[in-house]
Amino acid sequence: MNLRILFPLVLICVYLYSSSVYGTYESCCLTYAEKFRESYRKHVKYYRVQEISDSCNRRAIIFYLPRQNLMLCGDPWKTWVKDLQKRIDSRKKKQIFRTRIS
Repeated sequence: MNLRILFPLVLICVYLYSSSVYGTYESCCLTYAEKFRESYRKHVKYYRVQEISDSCNRRAIIFYLPRQNLMLCGDPWKTWVKDLQKRIDSRKKKQIFRTRIS
């Protein structure tokens, strides 16, 4: 086999093996936000649930505020986190309902 083909293939295999050994690192919540300003609550566009995995050792709700370029982590057992999740879900349902009517 030609070395020009073999060498890049070996490099690709080594890269793929090393990335699978060390795993992938995602953005994880390491601490929870205790307070969340009301002005921020209005600007939350969506949230994501972080489950416990190999790279994340804490369950959390991650709220995204694109306008402020922020990610805030909330304790899923706190009342304000559950309330904010409900508010975002209801806001999304209203948007879906409005687009279906139009």
